[in-house]
Amino acid sequence: TVDARPGTLRRSGDHLLLLTNSSLLQAPDPNSSATVVHRPRWRLNGQPSAPLLAASNTWLAGFQPGTLGTTVVSVHRLRIDAPQGVQHFSMLQNQANMYVSNESVYLAATRSDPLRFGIDNTITAYRAFTTVHKLRAEDLSWRGSADVRGQLQWGSRATWGLQEKNGDLRVVTALRDRTDADPATAALLTVLREDPANRKLVERVRLPNANRREPLGRPGESVYGVRLLDDRMQLVTFRQVDPLYDVDLSNPDDPRIAGELEISGYSEYLHVLPPGQLLGFGVEVDPSGATFFAPEKLKLSLFGLAQDNGPIVERQTFRFGGPYSQLPLLYEPHALAVFSPGPNQVRMSTPMQLWSEEAPWTPDPVSVLKIRYDASGAELAEVRNVPVEGPVEADAHVGLARTVLY
Repeated sequence: TVDARPGTLRRSGDHLLLLTNSSLLQAPDPNSSATVVHRPRWRLNGQPSAPLLAASNTWLAGFQPGTLGTTVVSVHRLRIDAPQGVQHFSMLQNQANMYVSNESVYLAATRSDPLRFGIDNTITAYRAFTTVHKLRAEDLSWRGSADVRGQLQWGSRATWGLQEKNGDLRVVTALRDRTDADPATAALLTVLREDPANRKLVERVRLPNANRREPLGRPGESVYGVRLLDDRMQLVTFRQVDPLYDVDLSNPDDPRIAGELEISGYSEYLHVLPPGQLLGFGVEVDPSGATFFAPEKLKLSLFGLAQDNGPIVERQTFRFGGPYSQLPLLYEPHALAVFSPGPNQVRMSTPMQLWSEEAPWTPDPVSVLKIRYDASGAELAEVRNVPVEGPVEADAHVGLARTVLY
């Protein structure tokens, strides 16, 4: 056990990696603003507790300007078949997200630096950065750090914009606070590489850049969907229409936009299917409406990705429910169940709750979206909404629902 708030849990080979956050200053009395210093401790299997922070495993990182830097982010590594050997790494910094590859552990935290001040010395504008720290997975030793302009997506989707390939880390951030010094784009792709001699991470390449100026979304658009798989990246930005980008990452020194498509609505969860297809789960939006950002329906789209510099094609589209319909998959990837019963066959299911299309808005019971994909024809052979059989608790929240394929 650890005196801290549990966060991300990941498996790397035969080890488990747990991210925790704790505060060094705590207020034990809810009726008083007085704080006390809290020194987190840990224990294993009922043994006596021991201090978590030690000079050998604790680092001081950059933290939010104007704060005391009292948040401790810790990574705990234990072998599954021999849990008595626990390793710890702690860092004083803002709360972080954790991304794990076979060789490395990355901690990424957003930091907002003051950009402009008013006449009374108040901060009137900020610039957001993502601070990335690299640890070696086998011993949690610190390898280097770097600041990347922009910020990751929020919540559990933050690590969707991180991918390690051949020792390089690809980072996709949103420029929500773009300034004249930044490129005219909604998103940035930054590739970081470790510099062992100087114990830091350095920028290898960025997109857009001087040679490839095409933007990843227009300034003012928000980043909604990111998928990094092998040497390909799919990115969705949105304000009034949905630009979908297919980015070729096969040349690590020269990433390029291979294809682009503008459609109504936007996809938030992207799932790659063979051969060269992309399934987008999201919402439909009327770009001509008074509130063009307001969802109207849930939307499922099958895209044919760019092949040999050809265009992206929206091949099939399905729409469901009304404006208040909910699909937990849009913010929690574990809500999707995927099963391949045989060659060229993929089955998927995910929970959802549909609402009526017109007032008075009323919800339907929780249901299951069932999908059958035929890879031989590169098409969705079946897409249907199936009501849940049996009773559902009245206070059941669709966001906590899961499905199982068998």
